[in-house]
Amino acid sequence: LDAHDPIDAVIGDLQEAITRKPDMYQARWGLAIAYTGYCTPTLALDAALAEAQEVVRLRPGDSKPLWLLGQIYADRKEWDKSADAHRGALRLDPENADAHVGLGKALEKLGRENEAKAAFARAVEVRQKVAAGKPKDPALVQDELGTAYFFVAQYDQAIAAYKEALRLSPNNPEYHRHLAGAYYWQGKPADGGPSTKAAEAIAEYETAIRLNPYDSLARSILAGVYREIGRDDDALREYQEALRLFPCDADGIFLLASQYDKMGLQKEAEETFRRLTPRAPAMAFPWQYRASMAYSREEYAEAVENYRTGLRADPEDPNLHYGLGNSLYALGRYEEAEAEYRLTIELLPEDAPSYAAWGDALAKLERRAEAIAAYQKSLQLDSTAYLTWLSLGLQYELAQNWQEAEKAYAEAVKLQPDDALSRSARGQMLQRLNRLDEAVREYEAAVTLDPGQWIYRESLALLYAALNRPDDAVAAAEATIKLKPDSALAHLIIAGVSEDKGNKERARAEYELALRYVGENAGLKKLAEDGLKRVGQ
Repeated sequence: LDAHDPIDAVIGDLQEAITRKPDMYQARWGLAIAYTGYCTPTLALDAALAEAQEVVRLRPGDSKPLWLLGQIYADRKEWDKSADAHRGALRLDPENADAHVGLGKALEKLGRENEAKAAFARAVEVRQKVAAGKPKDPALVQDELGTAYFFVAQYDQAIAAYKEALRLSPNNPEYHRHLAGAYYWQGKPADGGPSTKAAEAIAEYETAIRLNPYDSLARSILAGVYREIGRDDDALREYQEALRLFPCDADGIFLLASQYDKMGLQKEAEETFRRLTPRAPAMAFPWQYRASMAYSREEYAEAVENYRTGLRADPEDPNLHYGLGNSLYALGRYEEAEAEYRLTIELLPEDAPSYAAWGDALAKLERRAEAIAAYQKSLQLDSTAYLTWLSLGLQYELAQNWQEAEKAYAEAVKLQPDDALSRSARGQMLQRLNRLDEAVREYEAAVTLDPGQWIYRESLALLYAALNRPDDAVAAAEATIKLKPDSALAHLIIAGVSEDKGNKERARAEYELALRYVGENAGLKKLAEDGLKRVGQ
């Protein structure tokens, strides 16, 4: 397959060859490989698999078709089947080093590290044996030996072999690409930081691309190295070019979208992930990204649909369940949200935010005892969650358990002493518990922190009055009226203090204003009416 040729033309030629000669396994082999990169209209991995299986049927005693089949299964992320196909190749030819490598890769994906290492080690033995002979293509043999060393992490030996391959064939772009990878991993620290050999790797990747500008894989890997060392513009350019060359590569689309996101280009990232979803419908993350972006735009119905689609791809992803729960909650669909949060907790039983969100949904459903238990569990896991303490306090308050509510609000105040909301909430509970001096201190703090909030001043005026601090009560009430002229309670407080001081004229005026603004509050209305009777209408 020539990288310069349009993929449709390549596939058309191969299909015509098979039409003329159905048992031409070479054409089916090429077609299987071509289909892995075909996206008109979708990535044709089913067709690739069918062609690879036909090659195996046509060449029953040859290990190489089984290796091909293993590669196609790997492209399909069917790792068990990939391992089985490579084992089949090795039963026919135990010296097939490519099959040992393919088996090792599949076993790695299956988490069977020791078996994978054994397979890679066996590939080294086979390659060393070939290199010790008199190969027809010594450069290729050195390159293959380098790759075998690479997979057992013997990077010094890999580099030496690749350099020998390049000495024999200095203009082979694949050998430069392979050497670049060995340099990169030789310098990769255990903590996952940037490779100390990034400069050497970049030089070799750039040489490979100069020799073969159509090598999308080299461009994609080079972009990853650029990204790692902070050269984001260069990384973006290479990801874009790699995808232009190989527009059906699901991994390439994912990497480009991720780079857009890293650079804060969220619109471009979302659009690129949108391109990915039909290419890789079984990949959940693109749906999650699209859902989260819709959620950030408050397009909650769209977010719900994207999260649900992602869950069809990966039903066990707790992040998708959590995001779906948040979206349903935002739509007021609390029963559905509660179910999603419960599923999240089943998958992440030690996740504090999931318990807190579950508590929120239970609270909306007025399942108060369960909500309290959920918040308590969340706080056992993370006692620093300020909002969860506030939510727990509110549930206790609604249950008229003033003492426990005050304790919860006190914890919120400890965590964020400069937050007016938690100060006022605790002040209200202290007032309920008749701890008035403490309540005053909380409301005074709330007023200082949020001077534009009239209700804090109104509550403070009431407390001053209850503590027989009439001048402070009037000052707080007058400050309330400046912010909220129709505060009936503030007018009543001023009227009551004025009456006590013998200022009947002001008391009368304030009682009248209170009566005007009292609305449907029967208690305040009676207080205003009784006051007017005392001072004379």
